[in-house]
Amino acid sequence: AAASVFLLFVGKFQDCPRQDGLQSPEKRACGRPPALLPMAAFIVGRTCGWREGFTVVRLSLMLLLRTFGSLYVSRHWGKMVNSVVSQKFLKLRHQVTEFAGA
Repeated sequence: AAASVFLLFVGKFQDCPRQDGLQSPEKRACGRPPALLPMAAFIVGRTCGWREGFTVVRLSLMLLLRTFGSLYVSRHWGKMVNSVVSQKFLKLRHQVTEFAGA
C-alpha cells in the first residue's frame, strides 16, 4: 500500500509540466493520476500470488477498521472529557453508558 501511494505521488510530478516556466525537452500534458485500486491490483498481481494478495487486502482492511475504531473511541473520550470540564455529570453518565454499550 505504501509503495502504491509513493508511485502515485511520484507519477503526479513526472506527468506535469514544470511550474517554473522552463520547458522540458518533452512536453507532457498534466494528466489525471491513475486510480489507486487498479494500480494496486496491477502491482500485487505482478509481484505476488493470490494468497499473498489476499493477505495484503485483509491486512489493509484491518488497518482501515482499526483507524476508524480509534477515531470513534477518541471522539467519545473527547465528549466525556468535555462533560467533566463543563461539569455536566448527567451527560457524562449517559456518554459512559453509551460507550460501554449498555
